[in-house]
Amino acid sequence: MTVTTTKGDMDEALLQRMDGDIDNDVERTNWVEYWLGGDPACQHKTSGEGSLDCIAGCGAEQVHRSAGVILKKAAVFADGTAGIFPT
Repeated sequence: MTVTTTKGDMDEALLQRMDGDIDNDVERTNWVEYWLGGDPACQHKTSGEGSLDCIAGCGAEQVHRSAGVILKKAAVFADGTAGIFPT
């Protein structure tokens, strides 16, 4: 499979895939990350401050991330109004 990355299209076999999810009473979120290089045993993480390098210092670089979010409750805004889900 080909993955679109920050380095252009790459074969998935060259990358390390990491999946994650959150499921609570407000949301269900799933994400997929692809990492290039580094130690395959590392649980890669970024700083969240713009750098895509692994903060563990293993030499890996995050080259793709995609996410999907499903809200389970209507959003409530600062003025007290609530969002409405279409039926």
